[in-house]
Amino acid sequence: MFTSELLSENPDSATVERNVADNAKLMVREAIIENLDIQTKTFVIVDMGCSVGPNTFFAMQNVVQAIKHKYHSTCSQIEFHVFFNDHVTNDFNVLFESLFSDHQKTYFAAAIPGSFYGRLFPSRSIHVAYSCYALQWLSRVPKGLIDKTNKGRIHYDGASIDVWNAYVDQFEKDMEVFLSARANEMVHGGLIVLVLPSIPSEQHSKIGYRILTFVESSLIDMVNEVSQLITLIILSLF
Repeated sequence: MFTSELLSENPDSATVERNVADNAKLMVREAIIENLDIQTKTFVIVDMGCSVGPNTFFAMQNVVQAIKHKYHSTCSQIEFHVFFNDHVTNDFNVLFESLFSDHQKTYFAAAIPGSFYGRLFPSRSIHVAYSCYALQWLSRVPKGLIDKTNKGRIHYDGASIDVWNAYVDQFEKDMEVFLSARANEMVHGGLIVLVLPSIPSEQHSKIGYRILTFVESSLIDMVNEVSQLITLIILSLF
């Protein structure tokens, strides 16, 4: 099915990201009211790692409403320019088709394709940077992972301490690149809002991600089937 068909058939589907954004709504609102310190009539907001469905609109509307609430007494005619960022493979056509069908849109919108692990905007151009359930995805497979310690695995759950440390090292490198890029792009007095899943370090080996175990098994089966198919094709050619 096309992505647009899936969205139209499941517009109110309960997703983890939507639930998290909903639960974080008040915290985001408080962070904007207490910490955003800018005097401007045009706010530039970016959703880094946006989705193609209604979740990203829900999150951006929360941010816009919070800014309006903070400045309603000092500036009655604020305009908003919202950038939606994700990899170039994101279906931005579906994203904007859904956006422009919403007559309640209260901001100007544009896409900015590319990885947020690097510069995306000119210096001092962003007022609010927002990212929800996107920064947990690493920019690359950790260098320390080898078949000997992590063969057939896609996650650190139940893995050795060496595998855990490899993920930690890569995450730290990615966060340094991400924050360094945003430090150049944010205006003075701007705000970065990051929402991502996490667990206490001392409990990482005690919390299981069973769904990833099933996904891992399914992916391995798919790879094996494709490998067998390729082998059969090669044999048939000779």
